[in-house]
Amino acid sequence: MIYILTIEGREHLLKETIDSLLKFNISKDKIKPIIGFKKDGDKKKQCNSLRAFKELILPQMLEDEDESIMIEDGSIFVRSPYDYCKGKICWCGYIKLLSHYWIGFKCIYFSKEILKDLSNKTIRPQFIDRFFRNYILSNNLEKPTEQSICYQLLYHRANGTEKQRKTKDKYIEQQRKILM
Repeated sequence: MIYILTIEGREHLLKETIDSLLKFNISKDKIKPIIGFKKDGDKKKQCNSLRAFKELILPQMLEDEDESIMIEDGSIFVRSPYDYCKGKICWCGYIKLLSHYWIGFKCIYFSKEILKDLSNKTIRPQFIDRFFRNYILSNNLEKPTEQSICYQLLYHRANGTEKQRKTKDKYIEQQRKILM
């Protein structure tokens, strides 16, 4: 099952992601959108993806008998995520890899063994990519694939300065061209 994390107001990003998955003959029955959390007063916005994973998606993944893949809305696929369902965990969709940090939690596959382990973990509020990077490294698991199987759809972001948004948009456009 493919779980796509989205929030209200991002239906266009969800639709683009689903459309990109359907190109690989993935049945709509195998795609399940999950409406996550918007920023609420005492919670940090950047922690909402991890909170949605722990509280909304992980319990459903544990009940599901199929392979479990989590995707963030706005991810456009150039390869099928099912081609990467192997091992214990496979982080195959991201924005970029740095030597000391992995940016962008776009697509990740989880085995049942990993899901059970994650369900027993206490998860403190943090960025979702930081949490999974630390989890993978501390458990000596497979690092992300050498090349991402998706790119991020360009869209207006409220965060950052105009210069930061332009820089990110330029990088995303470069990545899209590389992957196509």
